[in-house]
Amino acid sequence: MTGPGADAARLARELEEAASQGFDAWNRALADHLDDSVEIRHAPPAPDLDGRRSRVAAIAYLRAEAEAFPRAFTQFELRVGLVVSDEDSISGNLWYRGVLGPPQPVPVSVGFGVELGLSGGRINLLAGSPLAETSRRDLVAWLKAVEAAGGFHPPRAG
Repeated sequence: MTGPGADAARLARELEEAASQGFDAWNRALADHLDDSVEIRHAPPAPDLDGRRSRVAAIAYLRAEAEAFPRAFTQFELRVGLVVSDEDSISGNLWYRGVLGPPQPVPVSVGFGVELGLSGGRINLLAGSPLAETSRRDLVAWLKAVEAAGGFHPPRAG
C-alpha cells in the first residue's frame, strides 16, 4: 500500500506482530511510535487515568500497564486485531485471556475496543473501552485480580 494510509497500515501490522510476542512487546512497540504529546482516554471516562501526557509520561503509563495487567494472571494471553480506519486512525480489539491469580483463580476473557490516533505517522491518542462481549463477571474479576497483584498506578496526566 502506498499513499496516505500506508504509514497507518505499516504501523498496524507492526503492532499486531509485537502483540503476538506478548504484552511487553506490544507496549514497547506502542512506545516506539508515540508522538511528543499523547492523549490517553477511556470510555467510560476514568478521571484518574485520562488526559494528555508527554511522550515520556505516556511511556511510563504503558510500562505500568505492562507490569500490572499480566501480573493479575497465572496464565496470560494477549490477542490484538487492528484495522486502519483512515490515514490518521487505527482501531480494533485487544483481548486479555487466561486464568487469574488470587483472589479468584478463574479463566477470563477481557476485551477492549482500542483507537490509536495518528499525526504524521506518530501515535497521539490511545483510547479504549470495554467491549460489549466482555462479561461483567470477567471484567470485575480481572480488576480485583489487578488490585490484589499490586494494583495499577501509572503517573497522572497533567
